[in-house]
Amino acid sequence: SEISELFGVLALKGQDSKIVDVLKLLDPRIKKLTTITIGGLSGVYADLGLSSLLSINMLGDGINKLMQIVLAMLSSPGGILLVDELENGFHYSFYPKLWEVIGKIAKDTDSQVIATTHSYECISAAKSLAVNDTDLFGYIRLDRKEDIVKANRFDNDAFEYAIDNDIEVR
Repeated sequence: SEISELFGVLALKGQDSKIVDVLKLLDPRIKKLTTITIGGLSGVYADLGLSSLLSINMLGDGINKLMQIVLAMLSSPGGILLVDELENGFHYSFYPKLWEVIGKIAKDTDSQVIATTHSYECISAAKSLAVNDTDLFGYIRLDRKEDIVKANRFDNDAFEYAIDNDIEVR
């Protein structure tokens, strides 16, 4: 119901098409989204051109996670979004587009996204974001030595070099 409420608020502001456009990157069949309340429970439903609408929950983890990320960013301009295990729910081939979407919406909403991942493919897919907009991307690696955890920030040139030379960045 929280997702349908956030979607409803953004739809009232005329921003529902932004969400549809982003979700079409994962499922081009999506024509429109709408909120429907049945038995007191609200949900977001997608028009895929079928005989009936489908609950967004039926479209897979990637669609749901992408919708949550986009809704959170659009509904909290200037905010900070924390995303754990960013790659979960997405096919690795989508990672570059995922970073592109996050970067664009973060820039448009003046928001910040802090994402964690253990996926080398997901990290390396962020390279174009790091190279194309150096103010938009930062790479911080947590290293542990005995019982002390230290955050090390790398500049984008170092990040790009590491990715280009297959240096471990996880």
